[in-house]
Amino acid sequence: MNWEMLAPIFLYIGIIGLSFYALLYLPQKKQRKKIELMQQSVKDGDHVVTIGGIVGTVLQIDRDVLVLEVSEHQDQLRVVRSAIQKIV
Repeated sequence: MNWEMLAPIFLYIGIIGLSFYALLYLPQKKQRKKIELMQQSVKDGDHVVTIGGIVGTVLQIDRDVLVLEVSEHQDQLRVVRSAIQKIV
């Protein structure tokens, strides 16, 4: 086998690799960035849902730890900022 026979194969493998990068990695990176921005924008008084499905109101924020009020009886949970799935 010589280079003239192998060049098209390497070219196709490169094209397929770039396609996977563009179709799989870039959208995932964009989605991850969007979630991180949302998690950083959480502030006191926001109603949030955690990745575990717990719904609560943010009472206090201390760096990356949030205190959530999760019931009418003022039960509180401490969760890390990265556990916030969405702001309701």
